[in-house]
Amino acid sequence: MKVHVKDDFWQLFPDAQISVLVVKGLNNTIDESDDPYFKALLDEGTKKARTFIPDENFTQNEVIQEWRQAFTKFKTKKGARSSIEALLNKACKSRKRI
Repeated sequence: MKVHVKDDFWQLFPDAQISVLVVKGLNNTIDESDDPYFKALLDEGTKKARTFIPDENFTQNEVIQEWRQAFTKFKTKKGARSSIEALLNKACKSRKRI
């Protein structure tokens, strides 16, 4: 496996570090509502994620702002969010479920 990072990325972020995680044999097709074990894991992860969300307006968080500024330098679909912002948004929405 090879990972290619274009030169224009390094021009924008010369001090960036790239990490890759490869996972084999993982079945991510399980519906957590069908399995109490996985539902409990996801619920616990959501609760832990909330500790990083001081309030509903997490987009004003300093760390999120850094990611957002970097993300805006790339061509994306209109309305697309950085991965960190999308994950926190999902955890925030699930707040009402737990």
